[in-house]
Amino acid sequence: MPRPDEYSRLGQTPGDDDLGSENVFVHFADIRSDRSWHHIENLDDFFRRVYLYHQRSGFLCMILLEIFDLMQFLFVVSFTTFLYGCVDYTLLFGDGDDKSYHKITIDDVLGPFPSCMATSNLFFRSCQILAFIFFIIRLIRSLHNLVKYWEIRTFFHTALLIQSDELANFTWHDILLRLCEVQRKHQMCIHKRDLTQLDIYHRILRFKNYELALINKEILPVTFRLPIFGDFVFLTEGMKRNFEFILFWGPWALFLNSWSLKEVYKRKEARAVLIRRLSTTVFLIGVLNLIFSPFIFIWTVLYSFFSYADMIKREPHLLGSRRWSQFAQLYLRHFNEVDHEFDTRLKAGYKPAVEYINCFTSNALSIIAQNVSFFCGSIAAVIIVLTVIDEDVIAVEYVITIATVTGLIAAVSRSLIPDDNLIFCPEELLEKVLCHVHYRPDSWQGKAHTSEVRAQFSRLFQYKLVFYLEELLSPLVTPFIIMFSLRKKVPQIVDFFRHFTIDIVGVGDVCSFAQLDVAKHGNPQWHNEDNINLSQYNQAEEGKTELSVINFKHTNPDWQAPKEVEEFLTSLTGHVEKGVEYMVGSSLTPLQFPSLQLSYMPQTAEHPIFKGNGVLHKSGPSSLTYPTSSLNTERYPFAAKSQSASDTQAALNSLQILSLHKLHQLRLQRQEPSGSYQQNFQVDLHVPDDRSLDLVPLDQPDPLNSFFINQPVEDLE
Repeated sequence: MPRPDEYSRLGQTPGDDDLGSENVFVHFADIRSDRSWHHIENLDDFFRRVYLYHQRSGFLCMILLEIFDLMQFLFVVSFTTFLYGCVDYTLLFGDGDDKSYHKITIDDVLGPFPSCMATSNLFFRSCQILAFIFFIIRLIRSLHNLVKYWEIRTFFHTALLIQSDELANFTWHDILLRLCEVQRKHQMCIHKRDLTQLDIYHRILRFKNYELALINKEILPVTFRLPIFGDFVFLTEGMKRNFEFILFWGPWALFLNSWSLKEVYKRKEARAVLIRRLSTTVFLIGVLNLIFSPFIFIWTVLYSFFSYADMIKREPHLLGSRRWSQFAQLYLRHFNEVDHEFDTRLKAGYKPAVEYINCFTSNALSIIAQNVSFFCGSIAAVIIVLTVIDEDVIAVEYVITIATVTGLIAAVSRSLIPDDNLIFCPEELLEKVLCHVHYRPDSWQGKAHTSEVRAQFSRLFQYKLVFYLEELLSPLVTPFIIMFSLRKKVPQIVDFFRHFTIDIVGVGDVCSFAQLDVAKHGNPQWHNEDNINLSQYNQAEEGKTELSVINFKHTNPDWQAPKEVEEFLTSLTGHVEKGVEYMVGSSLTPLQFPSLQLSYMPQTAEHPIFKGNGVLHKSGPSSLTYPTSSLNTERYPFAAKSQSASDTQAALNSLQILSLHKLHQLRLQRQEPSGSYQQNFQVDLHVPDDRSLDLVPLDQPDPLNSFFINQPVEDLE
């Protein structure tokens, strides 16, 4: 048995769905020893599991997930084999020579079990062998995870002093602060005394930050052009797994282990050799995908059928609903943003995104959908009535099929009929989406009402039916994307990892964009300082660095930001204060400010940030917990009760995001040759809220917008 401070290597299966790390060491902890958590070899793996342990509600839930994941796989394979070899479909469908009318029993239809499970079909036998190998791999991985989860459970009990039944009482931020305290006590990382929140995020999101930067710099191939359909975005879960396998955790990946990039990729003189080597690797991975594509496709079809068939039967209208696409989940994500923080933003932005999409209606499609729903619904209704009158109607051939199909078509058609109460206000709705998702291309500004912007937004917010079809086609399309499109990007990939990888003491190699260094990777068009002179290559596109800084400071208010970041946040806060001061001076209610209505705050004057007639209400500075990048509560006091502090912070975060976008728009206008930067960027005020319609004339400009628009740029900077 190893000593408490020793580590024993345990085989890690490449492709671990949750962690995907290599060279994992099992730490046999002695819970009685203070040294049990000293010098953890693979802190990336350890911190990821700490995060998963908290988010998945502890050891029991994680083990149940592992068990049922294995059981699902066994069920799909076994049940498919049973349906293939043990059911006499000729007798079941009555297509045999025996036309005598007698009741068919289940014993007549089923073959002898378990001998019927054996098959002589070569292809089906190959599928069974591959399924068995894959099951063994997943079983080994699950056993490995069981050991690691128990270690994390011990860590929570002995180091963090959090028992399993208390886990729900702690937020992730609480866990993060305790991890920093444990580092000072036990020295989990021996290379530095203190770990910051950013250091821990770097380890949890090391590969994810690289992936976000590759998408931001348009290096990963996700946008394609077809002669008839034009430009479209195609990114599936299978493609993402292949990209991660090639770049991060595969046997030929760029990383030596989970925290260190191979040294050869840091040397410029090895560029030509690395391009040839990586190009060959990419091509071989594409060929392997092509060879196994039939098996992967069959598995995808089977798993999708068992997962979604019942849902489609009960709620077919869900196929016409929408979800954030795989591309959106990379494009809209900030650097150093863990899963639950990002999911919260997307969920908050879902409703306004639906409202924006639904405000576009096609009269022709609506007419067709209404009539198709009428015809199909009538047929289904007649069959149901006849069945109620006489149940023998069900025995008539194809009656159930007709009723099911017509009912399904009617339900889908009804989902395409727009709501009669919708009001066309795309500009305001898109800005409402912006408050939550934080990103919007410059080309969308002032064009939210156009079909072009709607089509581009649909790439981020796609139909669920389109999502399911893309995932089904992924095994057939992904091999060619890897062999041709990704292979063309190999030189850019090699250059990217050489230029944008930095070694941080106590953390390892990380993507430099994830450092949130506005001086190095900020975009001058998103800054309020003119002395920043960065090359286009080093800039993060669409203000991703600046927006990520705001978000990280919002979710980690205790983070001690570098001087340049603090100056940026302080300057931005000054703009927000000026806007709020302008609002207070106008003596208007919050319902007369669409920019504030677009924030996280409820659209009522009862929000604690407002009192009485809707103007800002005085409260003590201690009531507001948002530090550094908050408004000055002495000059612009907020009424923020303790139970509403999180709402107030979220509202402030939204105001900062909106202010940064407005300042960016003004700077873009100033750079135009005409020198005119007084263009009105106001939003459409057709607010779908009866209360606000009574208070705000539809042609009245937003006073907060007017402040940003009418002020000279020099005063704003």
